[in-house]
Amino acid sequence: MSKDLMNKIDALGAQEYMSDAQLAVFEEHLRGEHERLIVRQQEITNTSMKNPESISGDEADKANAIQSSADARAESEKNKAMLRSVSVALQAIKTRDYGYCIKCGEEIGLKRMISQPAACRDIECETLEERKNKQNPAANLKIS
Repeated sequence: MSKDLMNKIDALGAQEYMSDAQLAVFEEHLRGEHERLIVRQQEITNTSMKNPESISGDEADKANAIQSSADARAESEKNKAMLRSVSVALQAIKTRDYGYCIKCGEEIGLKRMISQPAACRDIECETLEERKNKQNPAANLKIS
């Protein structure tokens, strides 16, 4: 849970759920997170540009380079997914849908929003979505 975010929300005192002041705090946090993720994505791209097969050296060096490249690709994919989530959350702030579940429309809740500012489902709907994805993992495959 983000202590800084929690302190900022607590400092506002009692407020209506997702008041203008709360939305402003979440927006500032998410914009910072968006910028951090963009910078990290650029770092990943800049450091993983080498083709691991072009590395000269022994088999251990090549294997290490291949593993590093795979790790960078995995981090890049995770980073891109987070960027998409943060962008969706920022758009939801603009439309004043932020903090409400995209499945059932119920309040997600301040505690969850503080711990997961890009959350788009309440805990019940998120649990159901995770169960569905575990039962049918092929449903999440992207075909390019």
